Amino acid sequence: MESKLVSHVSSRPSFNFIAYIPTISQTPLHIETFDKKLPETNSFLVPRWGGVSIWNLYNTTTRVKSTFDDVTMMRIVITQLRLLLGLQPEQNQKFENVKYLPRTQNLITLWEKDFMSRLKLEENLVTTRVTLQSLAHLLSKISNIVITQDVAEDVQSAVKSYDNAVNCLGNGKAPQTCFASSKDSFVTAERVFFENSLLALLYFPEDQKYAIYIPLFLPITFSFAGCIVPLMKEFVKKITGKGNKKD
Repeated sequence: MESKLVSHVSSRPSFNFIAYIPTISQTPLHIETFDKKLPETNSFLVPRWGGVSIWNLYNTTTRVKSTFDDVTMMRIVITQLRLLLGLQPEQNQKFENVKYLPRTQNLITLWEKDFMSRLKLEENLVTTRVTLQSLAHLLSKISNIVITQDVAEDVQSAVKSYDNAVNCLGNGKAPQTCFASSKDSFVTAERVFFENSLLALLYFPEDQKYAIYIPLFLPITFSFAGCIVPLMKEFVKKITGKGNKKD
């Protein structure tokens, strides 16, 4: 199922939400928990991938297909989406002496938005640091590699944006204020790591250089040897001739 839903357009992962309707022979199809109970929604979650919901629409006795409850289906999708984003499922229960902030939309509260901003900001900084360290390690292992001016400027820009985001958090500013710098550092670091001018050198083994250069220089070497040998013979004759005259 994952191979059929994977995107060949972008390498960025996406969430997938599937509603599976069993056939008449498969109906009723249920999911059991560890304690042998049936969940209310008859659905399950795949971390970092998406969610699947099973709908038994066929009546096993009359074999008549019932209507699809799209409202309940979307409630399940919303709950699965919140869990995939790292948020708790919605609860209608209200606690006393607790102040609830208003919602910016129907699905997320302001404190949840703040939590997601902090989480994504931290993810951007960690990814940027790991990417730049990996790039530095690779470049240190390759001798005589040429770093263009554009690549050097992008590396400096990524480091500067990273420092700005860290200093912004250190000064106690809001995560939304520091998020722009962390995003710039992340995007720039990813662009540098996959720079076309570096990829050819990063994944070009040393032993392959000889396989490429030897066919180019070998004919020149034979030609050079063919020219130098007669000259050496003439030089030896002159030296031996002078020695015989002195004798």
